[in-house]
Amino acid sequence: MARIQKNDWGVRFEITVITATSTVDISGATTKQIIFEDPGGSVSTKTATFTTNGTDGKMYWDSTTSFLSTAGRWKLQGYFQDANQGNRTEKTFFYVQEILA
Repeated sequence: MARIQKNDWGVRFEITVITATSTVDISGATTKQIIFEDPGGSVSTKTATFTTNGTDGKMYWDSTTSFLSTAGRWKLQGYFQDANQGNRTEKTFFYVQEILA
């Protein structure tokens, strides 16, 4: 992922759902979300979109203006639900850098 700076927008956050050995087909998911936690602990849930058709396990969300308004260490986690159950991906981290002006 490219370096992210405070107040960047249009940043694509893409998650690939995997097991220990392969990607997971999430094409049957009725709910697709990416959950973000900012450095201050505030949590935001964003509706994700399949990158292709879900058979490759990929979903994404593009950031909007003012979403990345806090510099520091962020967390994110994917969530998807099909007809049987909901599942979460492992948490991952990314950094938002301060800007000079």
